[in-house]
Amino acid sequence: LPRSMRTALALSLHERLLSTIPIFYRSGSDFIAQVALALELERYNAGEKVAMFGQIADRMYIVFLGCLAMKAYDGRHISSFIPGDYFGEMNVVRVQIHRTTVTCHDFCEVYRLTKKNLDEIFLQFPSIMKAVHRLMYDSSLDIEPMKAVRASQEGHIESYPCAFKKGTVSNGNFRKLSMV
Repeated sequence: LPRSMRTALALSLHERLLSTIPIFYRSGSDFIAQVALALELERYNAGEKVAMFGQIADRMYIVFLGCLAMKAYDGRHISSFIPGDYFGEMNVVRVQIHRTTVTCHDFCEVYRLTKKNLDEIFLQFPSIMKAVHRLMYDSSLDIEPMKAVRASQEGHIESYPCAFKKGTVSNGNFRKLSMV
């Protein structure tokens, strides 16, 4: 397919969800289109691990099909992910070590975005890169997550860096940044 058709198709499939992920919120359709084109579909069978405790974490995932479970190193259940959920978004900005294991409960399809791919996109959008890095690296502010969500809805997310912590915000499409 011509690039323009691939871009239109990728946007129609992924724009709505990508626009709700805090690190991509309000980044514009040109940026979102590039991220959508960089997503790679992966398939896993029941019981397969998408992310393992102790391994290098340099990618994020968006669940398209199936159910996944996040567990702590001791096997304690932390969270579940269903279609439309995402995890590991901090990993595409700064490489970390997985602190949990994510396993497929049944057959799963997830879209993967690597740090390498996002870094290449950031080269075309330096102002978005700066805003995302401010959000991720400046941990000097420790504000309430709901204040951060309101701020992001008003377009002031760069004023509230690192306001999202591990877990889930119970406010519609917004989730706190998850470190897998």
